Amino acid sequence: MASGHADDDRVVWSRYPQPSHPEKSQSLPSKERILILHPGYDRILLLLPRLDAGGFHHETIRIACGILVNNSWDGFFSLGRRGEDPVPLTEKILKGGKYYFQTSRSLDDLNYAITPNFGHWRFPYQNLPPSWHDISSDLSSSEQSSQPYPFGSDSCRITLFEDGVEDAYLIPRAERHWFNSNLGLYTNTTTRADKLQHPDNMIRLRSDIHKIFDAKVFTIVPIEGRLVVSCLNAMPRSQTAQIYHGVEIHQIENRDLLGEFLFARFAYTIFELLRGFLEVNAEVKLRLWIDNKITEEICDSERSSQFARTTASQGKSCSASPRKRPRPGPAGTGSAGDSGDMYSDDEDDSEEEVRGRKRRRSASSESKDWFEERWMPSFPHSPHMEVTVQY
Repeated sequence: MASGHADDDRVVWSRYPQPSHPEKSQSLPSKERILILHPGYDRILLLLPRLDAGGFHHETIRIACGILVNNSWDGFFSLGRRGEDPVPLTEKILKGGKYYFQTSRSLDDLNYAITPNFGHWRFPYQNLPPSWHDISSDLSSSEQSSQPYPFGSDSCRITLFEDGVEDAYLIPRAERHWFNSNLGLYTNTTTRADKLQHPDNMIRLRSDIHKIFDAKVFTIVPIEGRLVVSCLNAMPRSQTAQIYHGVEIHQIENRDLLGEFLFARFAYTIFELLRGFLEVNAEVKLRLWIDNKITEEICDSERSSQFARTTASQGKSCSASPRKRPRPGPAGTGSAGDSGDMYSDDEDDSEEEVRGRKRRRSASSESKDWFEERWMPSFPHSPHMEVTVQY
């Protein structure tokens, strides 16, 4: 008997359309970047894509700059190099062409020192910015926290995909020394042998998004009481920026240290943006962590470039995140296909050089090179960078 519905026997379906977010405009953003300049050198400190209604979220950039100046949250942006025309904090989105970041209203502070990379940055104990301080309490009191996890908490926290999902480290294993000296105090109560595997240091991501996350293309920030994806290092017209930037993530189970770990990851991502500032052929005042104390030094271009190279190499020495986690199964059983150590270094997974064949490159190395080739703008090596450059 013939079916009354044309699709009852259908076995072939149309191709998927171009990936997109259902609420976002499909018009492409400007290729121009927002320039954040250091007033002491009058050169670019940070370059940011215009992903928020033709600009970028003001508070996210302001806190990013505060991280670079020894965790000072009183800084502000101005249109003039000497602090003229300050930008009010009520201006939600920065849409101008260039801004100067000022640490204070004193002209004596124009030549402030910069922390060069994640290794020299100290975590601000009990001094998170107000917008970050109450992340856990905001989540527990939010409307969605009373709802059950959609598809369970094992799904990707951005896409809700259940297949091909992995645990991603917020603080990568390559930063173990930094973790122990900065966040070890927070994890003293854990019984885990490896404190980096603390639950608050993990987030579930689909494998392709995990790779982009490890390449420091995006991070997660609080905006208006919600945790959202922020594609700080993305090309403005990339699919990642178009689909995921500004999108609220799905609920992460309430954790006591969620704000601290996410903030550390935010800082880890920000220093990728600083590489261009450090690679300019000129001296610069840097704030360094040496012999367990902070010191300020005037560093020549070669030394400052070394700090940038350290940032560029992050994640290449070992896997940035665990490869997989067994999915829940019947009591006393593991997940099908999961055998051996659930966490494996990429170098353990790579092939030794045999019969003249080179060792296979690690996934984190590939993702980093892919990121540098496609997403990082090149910076001219001159003391003063043009502020009208388009990328």
